[in-house]
Amino acid sequence: MNAGAALASLLVVLASAGRAGAEPTVWERSRDPGAAARAEAVDEVDALLHKLRTGRENRAPASLRAALGRDARAVLDRVRAAESSDPALRHRYGAVLAELYEAVKDERALAAACDHFRFVTGSRAPQLLRAEAAHDLAICEAHLGHHGTEITAYDAALRLEVHDETRALLYANRAEALMYQGRMIAAVAGYRASLATLPVYAYPSRATSTHWGLAVALDRTGDLAAAFEQIELARTLDPADAAIHGPTWFYVPDYDEHWYAALGYWQHAQTAVDALERVHLYEDAASAWSRYLDRAPDADRWLGLAALRRRATERELAAARKTLDELERAAEVPSDAATPEP
Repeated sequence: MNAGAALASLLVVLASAGRAGAEPTVWERSRDPGAAARAEAVDEVDALLHKLRTGRENRAPASLRAALGRDARAVLDRVRAAESSDPALRHRYGAVLAELYEAVKDERALAAACDHFRFVTGSRAPQLLRAEAAHDLAICEAHLGHHGTEITAYDAALRLEVHDETRALLYANRAEALMYQGRMIAAVAGYRASLATLPVYAYPSRATSTHWGLAVALDRTGDLAAAFEQIELARTLDPADAAIHGPTWFYVPDYDEHWYAALGYWQHAQTAVDALERVHLYEDAASAWSRYLDRAPDADRWLGLAALRRRATERELAAARKTLDELERAAEVPSDAATPEP
């Protein structure tokens, strides 16, 4: 699931929302002596949020990001942002708490972030800010494993969001949540809606992870060939699979990464030209299926299919090893072969 684009647009929204109150007029100062302090806090927190986002993208140490997050929270606490009726301040507070969760995995901070985003979504804030808050709420709920309320938040965000690039991301992340619930027809339709909504200019940078999600969904409906086709499309854009291993991508549940890995190795094995490489890739695929089976709980809805996929992979591995053995024997020169006379 991709949270990076949400955070990037979040900071743009926060910046625009903050500018409106960043420089209070003389009259505003007289009516509200705290306006100047809040405006100063907004600028300071926006700068810290930018550093937090950059640090996450660059894989900065969690300790550094946590320190930045605590500094940002202290600034907001100074102007009592957590109790404010100002949606822009509450949104910032939620963003800071969400970043603290990313750094130290404190679920209490994440639950509090959800409360702030929920406040903004239900407020009379501008539509764009409410759309961002609903999107951020969905990401929070996903981290907490609350997939029903996650989907509800995505529905709210889609009703409010007007930009196609962001709508495509919402459709894809919503499809991920639907797949977790086992609603596969809706999940496949959601991934396809994401790809259909994505603007042409954004396709090279945004479509990769959606093709991967659709691949897993198609595999779980039993269409392995179609799944491999989606992986091939993803790899035309991202040969190294960087999009699904970057700092803005996370798996729900976390052991789902092994399903993605298994399919990726398997697809690569079937297209590999070198016989030895093919064997290694099949071995990697079988190992990834085993890791999924080892980590998934007994209640996991996909355990049976994962076991079937591992057996199929092992059969193809055995065939690949046999082919490699035959090629190696054919390449051997008999030790008693006579050297022909000139």
